[in-house]
Amino acid sequence: MISTKRILLAVIVMAASTLVQAGEVNCDTGMMKMMKPTHEFGYVSAGSAWLTLGKVNSFLNGQGLSGFPEQAWSLSFGRYKDFRRLVMESDLTLRIWGDNLNAGLRTSLFAGDITWNNGFNVLPPEWVGSLYPYLGLGIGLNNLYFRDNSKTLAELRTTTEPNSNVWELTPLLNLGLGSNFLFANNDRSKGLVVGLGAGYLVDLYYTKRWMSDGIYISDLPSISQTGPYVRLVLGAWGKHHHHHMEGHEE
Repeated sequence: MISTKRILLAVIVMAASTLVQAGEVNCDTGMMKMMKPTHEFGYVSAGSAWLTLGKVNSFLNGQGLSGFPEQAWSLSFGRYKDFRRLVMESDLTLRIWGDNLNAGLRTSLFAGDITWNNGFNVLPPEWVGSLYPYLGLGIGLNNLYFRDNSKTLAELRTTTEPNSNVWELTPLLNLGLGSNFLFANNDRSKGLVVGLGAGYLVDLYYTKRWMSDGIYISDLPSISQTGPYVRLVLGAWGKHHHHHMEGHEE
């Protein structure tokens, strides 16, 4: 079942971080100034992630099928904002494996997640670089797809055997450390961002079950998304976000 203590701890820490940052806002500037991000940009990131696949790989091997490596390439798309030192991120991450082929049966594994993170920049907010530990919550998806590698047209028209597509959802806790460097043009109306990130995902649900067309799959072990990750971040902002670079003005 879901670890209530872990989720409660995550919510308390995130709320405490937000309250601490709120105390740093200069109330004299008014509500609009408080709500305007210091920096804001979209980004794409590529990297590597590790998942816990031992149980599901053992099961697949017992069925005469190949397992998958615990390391996967990852690709993320996200949005970054900071309000002085308070950092807020949201991103969608996809984890990518190659297909396995065993005696005409092709097996694909997909994993992904959506996370929302809060962090605290330990460097002065007017610097072009940032360094921020962060904590977040998210939702993960695991998917296994089994199908024939090839069929003739006649077989495709007459077969009644469906492909097998199974999936499961899980809540996640995300802990990490991020760093970004901003490179703006002379009038700061646009620029590029290069960053690095590393962290650790914790799968909070250990008794989840696979589903397929509304049916529980009782014998297939779950995948745990618990494991470390690293990533390279590339971002950019355009002219319509020039007011978000005020933190770097002289």
